[in-house]
This record gives sequence, structure tokens and C-alpha cells, in this order.
Amino acid sequence: MAKAYRWRKKHAAALDFAIASGRALRGIASAEELALVAAHRRCAQCGMLMPSGRRADALYCRRACKAKASRARRKAAQSEGDHDA
Repeated sequence: MAKAYRWRKKHAAALDFAIASGRALRGIASAEELALVAAHRRCAQCGMLMPSGRRADALYCRRACKAKASRARRKAAQSEGDHDA
């Protein structure tokens, strides 16, 4: 029993966020839960939660996501240029 209590205490924030985000998706979240979910930023490419060590103005969670977004922008610009010709 003590082991379960220590685990819950250690992971309480993550569990609270998971519960709040699930309720927000279903549309039954309280204002406090919505604020908790809104406080967590997500990666512009993959949609995962941003790691806590990232800069406040970071858009991507990893270098791989940043590179993937750059490749997608280049491909879109290239295909847009092909249509003009």
C-alpha cells in the first residue's frame, strides 16, 4: 500500500493532467481543468507536449520535428512554384 501511495504522490501532476485533458476532450472539464490543459504547450509539428526544458518561445519539441516542418514548408513552396509556371 505504501508503494502505491509513493507512486501516486510522485506522478500526481501527470495523472491530474491526463484526467483533465480527457475531460476537456469530452467537453466536461471544469474551468480549473481547462486552465491546466491550456498551460501545457504542444509541438507545432507532432502535437506532443513540450518538454519542460524548452524555451518559452519554442515551437517544436525536438530537432527532428523542426527539420520535418522545414522540409514540409520547402516542399509546399516548391509545389506552389510549379503551379505558377
